[in-house]
Amino acid sequence: MKNALRFLKLSLLTWGVLLSTALAVGACSSSSGKDTSAAGLLPGSTAGGKPVGLFFFVSSSDFNNQHTYYFTPAGQVYVDPTDFSAAALAAVGPGQHGTYAVTGQQMTIKWANGTTKTGHYHADPSGFSCEGSFMCVAPLANPRQLVGTFEGHNAAVTVDANSLAAFRTLVLKPDGTFTRDSYAASHSESHHADNSSFNTDAASTGAQQAGHWKLDGWYLTLTDAQGTARGVAFRTDWDEKTDQTKIFRFNGTSYKNTGLR
Repeated sequence: MKNALRFLKLSLLTWGVLLSTALAVGACSSSSGKDTSAAGLLPGSTAGGKPVGLFFFVSSSDFNNQHTYYFTPAGQVYVDPTDFSAAALAAVGPGQHGTYAVTGQQMTIKWANGTTKTGHYHADPSGFSCEGSFMCVAPLANPRQLVGTFEGHNAAVTVDANSLAAFRTLVLKPDGTFTRDSYAASHSESHHADNSSFNTDAASTGAQQAGHWKLDGWYLTLTDAQGTARGVAFRTDWDEKTDQTKIFRFNGTSYKNTGLR
């Protein structure tokens, strides 16, 4: 697909700047409720008149409000599951799972905690909008698509004038090894009775870690001396000419390829 056909032009507030990210039409599956993955996790599709499979959500009112939604053919919906086995899905909290239905241009989600959410539903081949943008995502085709140097950034947590942000660098090498490190920065303000204020900034850097990485269908596994991290990995932007990944999502963090311009 040409870049001009890209869908859901979202502005994602990450890495300290406002990035205009084009979400690709090619991310959507042409299947509708058909199991195309060995692990049973379905790629996102809107072909059957309702969403089925895995979608990446960004709120229309808060660009830092990003989640992973999984819609089953049977009408169940789950938000941010850590795994997609039957046991893991059954363990998702009542405020993050429920049932969903699409009637005309309206989507209704009845959460297991008793609340109901209804919104305007509009779909095209790349995903749908409903109080935000839902991009349908698919598993990576091969490990080469993830090779590169990436910076991950969790959106800063802010309370009043105090904030905490965490960054991490992840280098995925073609020989199956990786290195990563982390950096945290905080800012706090205190105010006194005489109207004076005192600002405190602090930063810390973690030790670099090295290990091996493996892509197996949907799942990316990182193993080093600290242990193993495993989770679903999918990309949300890429170079259509070279097929290099620009941004991918893994364990609740979006990673930007810093080697691409």
